Amino acid sequence: MKCLGALNKIKIILCRPSHPGNIGSVARAMKNMGLNNLVLVQPKTFPSDQAEALAAGANDVLKKAKVFDSLDAALSGVIYVTGASCRKRDLSPKTLICKDAVAEIIGEIHKNGEVALVFGNERNGLTAEEALKCNVLSDIPSSKDYPSLNISHAVQIFCYELFCQASRIESIGGSPNAEYSRYEELGFFLETFRQCMENTGFLKPKHKGKVVERLERLFRRARLEKEEMDILLGFFKTLQ
Repeated sequence: MKCLGALNKIKIILCRPSHPGNIGSVARAMKNMGLNNLVLVQPKTFPSDQAEALAAGANDVLKKAKVFDSLDAALSGVIYVTGASCRKRDLSPKTLICKDAVAEIIGEIHKNGEVALVFGNERNGLTAEEALKCNVLSDIPSSKDYPSLNISHAVQIFCYELFCQASRIESIGGSPNAEYSRYEELGFFLETFRQCMENTGFLKPKHKGKVVERLERLFRRARLEKEEMDILLGFFKTLQ
């Protein structure tokens, strides 16, 4: 079970959690399955006595939880992002069922950086903008009559699957084949690309939003290596 230590490289990110009790329940679910890297984005109430009460023996996870004002800031340093969502959108990353998404996460945690599993607000889930920041989305197969899960239950299922799949791997060895760009580096690349398109007149104001969204989805799906991104940035620099 040597791979279980690598679970520390997984960030569990809660976006805009509105109920402090859910934060505590999530911390408990994480500790049950050997994860302890909790990140909160714009929590309505934190810290909270209610969160500590429902965390039970996982108060240490709460105490080390990091709080950020934006998802962009929370994803700094991350090389791979999975968003938990059952909503179908016209423009979004590909969607995998929980078990398949976790298999990809396990395959990522030996590379040069952290990975993140992102959950949306209890009431509305991930926004369209938050979903586009993910490399893939993932849902949990459930009854069509009532597919909505409490956020702590959803986290528990993902963490259980992570624990089970990691337990089957004796070790994660060897050096990564490539160094992938981190979230903030890809963000800089996308902004540079956007400015280049605007400067050349290619990007039209009326269609600006959809073009930028599609490009973001394209490059998050493509998983640029750092050397590949540097080549493209060098090309854009010659156009300025």
